Amino acid sequence: MFSCMDSRVVSSSFTNSEIGDNYIIKNAGNFVPYPDDLLQIANTTSAAGALELTCVRQKIRHVVVAGHSDCKAMRLLFELRNEMDKKTGSPLELWIKKHGAKTIEKFNFLNEGNDFIGPVPYKQETDSKFFSVFIDPDQNHNLVDKLSQVNCIQQLENIAAYPFLKERLVNNDLMLHALWYDIHTGNVHLLSRQRQRFVEVNERSYFGLMQEVDAVSEEKN
Repeated sequence: MFSCMDSRVVSSSFTNSEIGDNYIIKNAGNFVPYPDDLLQIANTTSAAGALELTCVRQKIRHVVVAGHSDCKAMRLLFELRNEMDKKTGSPLELWIKKHGAKTIEKFNFLNEGNDFIGPVPYKQETDSKFFSVFIDPDQNHNLVDKLSQVNCIQQLENIAAYPFLKERLVNNDLMLHALWYDIHTGNVHLLSRQRQRFVEVNERSYFGLMQEVDAVSEEKN
């Protein structure tokens, strides 16, 4: 699980998991840096190492990116969205600019013409597959929270770009998921590709969401 370092985000509580259940990687903005060139030592990251450790050496079958509401990193990305090409700034600003650029590209699909819900296109685990997501179509969240959801899904596209994961992804042996946690309500939302949106996980939606996951899992056999 890739999660934000925000102290209010305690993944074990909202996933009901125990010690030893998950590998968790935290940073400001729950970014998984896009693999521009893994051959350059300067471009290697803890995320790349974590993905190799868990998905190649340990054969983990599920990778989760967990975003959240009221994210300070996403608020800064929103404030910097028109300055992404500037190569100056504080360490945090440079981190946000470098790894948030692709998120801003996707966020620009939200505009007044579509009531800031999209759809936003994303590439799935293989180069030939694409899907679209509507961001908060019920208009429950502000633009920064919408950006946080866009960012959360963008990281799935980043993960799918790592070459050492390609075979498992093509063979449907590795599954990528996006969660979004509302820190104010405690509600957890799971990205449903069938419904093309984040869906709140509750008693009404749980079994349908799990059936969707199981259906994809069965395609692996």
